[in-house]
Amino acid sequence: PPPKRITFTFPVINSAKHIAMVVTGKEEANAVAITLEHKPILPPLPCSEVRPQEMLTWFLDWDAASKLPPNFINQ
Repeated sequence: PPPKRITFTFPVINSAKHIAMVVTGKEEANAVAITLEHKPILPPLPCSEVRPQEMLTWFLDWDAASKLPPNFINQ
């Protein structure tokens, strides 16, 4: 049988007041840079469709943040 899981759709995710996006690994660096620098890409990356009611906080390790310009990094 398939594993038990819960699926969250974008309407459910985006209804949250606060969302924490946790990203690790250099394999995610391009997606992070494209999303946070608002670079147009089709189809859009799933993470770019996350729009909470109030606040979205990103937590990145150094590898995931490696393709961001220095002004994006807050230590």
